[in-house]
Amino acid sequence: MPRKKRKPQVAVVDWRPAPASCSAAKVETKVIGKLAKVKYYLADTEDDFTPDILNSDAIILWQNTIVTAKTIAKMTNCRVFVRNGVGFDSVDIDAA
Repeated sequence: MPRKKRKPQVAVVDWRPAPASCSAAKVETKVIGKLAKVKYYLADTEDDFTPDILNSDAIILWQNTIVTAKTIAKMTNCRVFVRNGVGFDSVDIDAA
């Protein structure tokens, strides 16, 4: 019997609680639909990244959370990194 494919996990990471309409990643969940499992996380710094975030297949990063090469190296499943907002100054582009 063929193995059932695991649904990709998308981590929506914000540095502070978002307005109620955003905090459950409603927009992202609506757009992605049933293609992936979307979860919302709060992480003020990269030290706050949980194993769930680090093991995600895609990361949508809001605003001010800085992500360095040290953390990117731990993201072994991540294939998509979206910096939601203006610029990529909070992400180590060379490491990504």
